[in-house]
Amino acid sequence: MAGKKRREWFVNLSIVMITVILCLLAFEGYLRFINLRPIEEGDIYESDPLLGRKLIPNSTGYRTYYGTEHSGITETITYKINSKGLRDEEYSYTKPENITRILLLGDSFTFGCEVNQEDTIDANMERMLNGCQVLNFGNMWYGTIQEFLLLREEGVKYDPDVVFTLLFTNNDGADNIDTGSGSKPVI
Repeated sequence: MAGKKRREWFVNLSIVMITVILCLLAFEGYLRFINLRPIEEGDIYESDPLLGRKLIPNSTGYRTYYGTEHSGITETITYKINSKGLRDEEYSYTKPENITRILLLGDSFTFGCEVNQEDTIDANMERMLNGCQVLNFGNMWYGTIQEFLLLREEGVKYDPDVVFTLLFTNNDGADNIDTGSGSKPVI
């Protein structure tokens, strides 16, 4: 009798588990069908003939990090891109008097990929350095070639006093290689 009850219990549990799995799969299929997904960083980029891709002026994107290895906290980061295509506040090309202007070039670390705007390196530097404007020219997936081209085409218009290129040795070499997609400039 105990064996029959155990078998019956196992069959019922199996039916419940299979039903739950099928419901979850159906729900995921429904969400895919209606295209409900978080907006990610790709939604703030557009193709560019010189740079391969660039930030879309006046765009906003979101990226949700689900308990990342860095923080273990699930958080949605908002990326607000200004009218000049930078993840930064608005700055005039004309530098105000008595202001030192610092321009930061770099990849996702400079961009502030996993932090809100107020926590980016440029925002922190501005708080620490009175009388300085720190402009964030960081872009995800950019290599030093793209950074140089961005500086040459747009950065110099801001008349920076100092330009820093922030390097991350783990991937910056690879970011300069065209993988055959034609999406990266090659010098």
